[in-house]
Amino acid sequence: MPRKPREGLQDDLIAAGERIVRDHGFPALTARMLAAEAKCAVGTTYNVFGDLHDLVVEINGRTLSRLVTVLVAARNHEAAPEDQVISLAFAYIDFILKEQQLWTALMQHHLPEGRNLPDWYLVKLGGLFTEVEAAIGPLFKDRSSEELKRAARILWSNMHGLCSLVLSDKLDLVSGDNIETLAEDMVYTYIAGIKATR
Repeated sequence: MPRKPREGLQDDLIAAGERIVRDHGFPALTARMLAAEAKCAVGTTYNVFGDLHDLVVEINGRTLSRLVTVLVAARNHEAAPEDQVISLAFAYIDFILKEQQLWTALMQHHLPEGRNLPDWYLVKLGGLFTEVEAAIGPLFKDRSSEELKRAARILWSNMHGLCSLVLSDKLDLVSGDNIETLAEDMVYTYIAGIKATR
């Protein structure tokens, strides 16, 4: 039986790792479980990926791509900036609730000290902020691009915090409102502040 090309094997291992994370959670991803899921030898996984960190970066890159695609589809370019951001927030919440395990891997995985994320990954990560920047861009016509980028990251960080509370079952300790209501309040309040200081 001919050996599968390295590229095909790499894709199979990424898909297998993604299934493990989605079905069993990020901590369940081991070389042995990966090999069993991909139906290959444990040593083969290390021939394709230097270690599991490299594999997780690939899995997380796929998650980022899917999330950015969802955000791009969600934004109504004709709506007011705050309504565009609300649409992005709701799409983000919906994605995370559907893909809790993959989102957890995305947020919790850290490379060992001294290793950096590849450039292609950082480009994908930047896509999370690009749609927010585009949505609120009209409010920053007379301001610097640095201020626009900071505002987009503040909005995203607040959404990240709300989603983290939901997934850890801690939201009720903070507020009796649901996450959508809190997201709306956060977005409208923050953007009202931006408008007030124009």
